[in-house]
Amino acid sequence: MLRPWTEFKRWSCVKCGKCCYYYRVPLTAFEATYFTRKYGEVVTYSNGSYYLRRRLDGSCVFLKGNLCSIHVEKPRSCRLWPFYIKKKPLPRFNPSSAEYCLEETCRYVYVDDFCRGLNSGQDIEFSIVKALNIYLRKPKLLAASCTV
Repeated sequence: MLRPWTEFKRWSCVKCGKCCYYYRVPLTAFEATYFTRKYGEVVTYSNGSYYLRRRLDGSCVFLKGNLCSIHVEKPRSCRLWPFYIKKKPLPRFNPSSAEYCLEETCRYVYVDDFCRGLNSGQDIEFSIVKALNIYLRKPKLLAASCTV
């Protein structure tokens, strides 16, 4: 379930691999083409969207043990997970509980509470800044300018 980022203090990937079973990985058209050309039949198309294929056990085709075998080139949505970044707030939450700003750009950040890395590791704001920079496709990291 998605919850506002302010409900958590810390986050770090604990490399459990559970997200690679739980999360259905959406791809952009560019990513779908790239992964198909490089790896073959690893993409599926459903209801107008592209996704990474899953094995019979439900895991991502790129999961090896508990780790991603294409970590350095994994899809943008995987690099963002467990963070979901929206231009508008989700209606069931107070908007200020999810708002986060980088320089002049403010977005609403939610966290999938399925992730086992929540409340462990580093300050969650460090990870949110990284996620927002990935989301905004910024080659140079922007710094936080306002938070709740």
